[in-house]
Amino acid sequence: MSDSSCPMDSGDFRLMSRRALDALCRMRERHRYVRGMVGWIGFRTASVEFERGPRAAGTTKYPLLRMLKFAADGLFSFSSWPLRFSYIFAFLGSLSVLAFLAYAAIRYFFFGSELVPGWTSLILAVAIFGFLNLICLGIIGEYIGRIYEQSKERPLYVIREMARELRDP
Repeated sequence: MSDSSCPMDSGDFRLMSRRALDALCRMRERHRYVRGMVGWIGFRTASVEFERGPRAAGTTKYPLLRMLKFAADGLFSFSSWPLRFSYIFAFLGSLSVLAFLAYAAIRYFFFGSELVPGWTSLILAVAIFGFLNLICLGIIGEYIGRIYEQSKERPLYVIREMARELRDP
């Protein structure tokens, strides 16, 4: 759901070059989802796979609620998808309204009866205005997502190295 790569089963313990660490430290975010930030800076990575043994002592300090908060931090820090969810919901909901409209029209024109007089137009009016509200919320969400991206003040580019003539004039 995000533009940043975050390998599965990766932890926060890692060995980083000085350049990658400097690029990571220049990111001024307050809610720091380090796994996503390391993938976002885009330096080359390598992984070392190993079999993790059972916990030697104690119990986990991350209960389910804290793990869900951690997952939400990762999702909200690197994705605008939750803000776009109202578009998807409005589209799917409007398909159901169109299906109901077709059913009501077929019943009225071919069988000559309404479900309950006035009920169909009332339900359609409420549903159409409700889904228009969701579409407007989606548009507002797009603006908020762009404002949020700007407020993080991430650099536009991370430069791996500079040409020698730029370093030593």
